[in-house]
Amino acid sequence: NNVDSIQLFGKLVGFAIGESKATGDPTLFGVGLQGQPTVELATVATDNSDFEGLALNPNGTFLFAIQRSGSKSQLWIIENGDQDGDSTPYEVLRKIPLVNDTGDSGIIIKDATTAYAVIDGNIYTLTSNGTDGDFANPQGTTTPTSASEFSINIGSAVALDSDVGALGIAPDGMIYGIEQSGTANNLRIVDPTDGSTTLVTNLTPIVTAFTGGSNPDLQGMSFDSTGQLWVMDRNSGDLFQIDLDAQEVVGSVTVPNELQTGDGFENVAVGFPARDAGLDRGECVHMNVTATFNGDFRDG
Repeated sequence: NNVDSIQLFGKLVGFAIGESKATGDPTLFGVGLQGQPTVELATVATDNSDFEGLALNPNGTFLFAIQRSGSKSQLWIIENGDQDGDSTPYEVLRKIPLVNDTGDSGIIIKDATTAYAVIDGNIYTLTSNGTDGDFANPQGTTTPTSASEFSINIGSAVALDSDVGALGIAPDGMIYGIEQSGTANNLRIVDPTDGSTTLVTNLTPIVTAFTGGSNPDLQGMSFDSTGQLWVMDRNSGDLFQIDLDAQEVVGSVTVPNELQTGDGFENVAVGFPARDAGLDRGECVHMNVTATFNGDFRDG
C-alpha cells in the first residue's frame, strides 16, 4: 500500500466511492473513523459511472459495489488492500452484469454463498454458482489474479413494499434498508424472501437533533461489528454513527470538501483495511519499516 493508505491500518474505516476533486473520476476513499485521515485509495473508473451500493464481504477482503450506467447495473469486485499480491492495492478485479435496470441501489454480502441487491424497488438474491470462487474468495483458484472464473446466479426480482435503497446487515444477520419518503429517512427491516419491510425508526430527527441543521439525504448505510449503524449524508458528506437503542447520533466524521466533488457519496461500507496478500497476522508494515509483534492491528 502507499503511505497514505498505511495511515488507515488498525482502526475502523468507512469505505466510500465518489468523485475525486483532484481527478474528477469515481474514486474509492478511506474515511478514518477513529482519528485517521480521509485518503483517496484508488481510482476505480475513468468515466461518469454512478456507484450506489457498497459492501464488504464477511472476512473483509473484498468490496462489492453496484455500478450503474445507462440502463444497466453491474456488480464490481474491488480488492480491500492487495489481495492478489501484485503490489497494486484496491484494484477492480471483476465486473459482473446484474440487470437491465437502474435506480436507487444497495447491496449486502450475507455469507460466502449469498448476497442481496436492491435495484429500483426490487430485491434480488445473488448466489455464487460454485464453479470457482465465492463471495468470501472471489479470486477463486483457476485464475486467482483476475477473479475471472467467479460468477453468480441472479434470482428473480422480488418487489419491495417500500422504496428502500441503501442496505445494511447487522451482526445478528438482520437486514435493514433506508426508505426515503419526503424528508423522512425511514430505517426498515427487510425480508428478502417476500419483499416485506417493517418500520424501525425515522433517522431524520435523530440526525437533525445532532446537527441542528437541514434534513439529511441518507443514501449509504453500514453496520460495524458492535452493531452501531453508520449512515452517509449525500448532501453534507457527513458520516454519522447512530446508537439505535439510544436513538441518537454518538459520533460523526466529515469528508473534507477539498477531496470530494460531484453529487456526493451514495454508499458506504464500514470495516477494517485488509492486510495485503502475504502479510501475516501480527506483522505490521509502515513505509519501509517492518516490525513484528504479538497482537492484531485492530484497537480494542
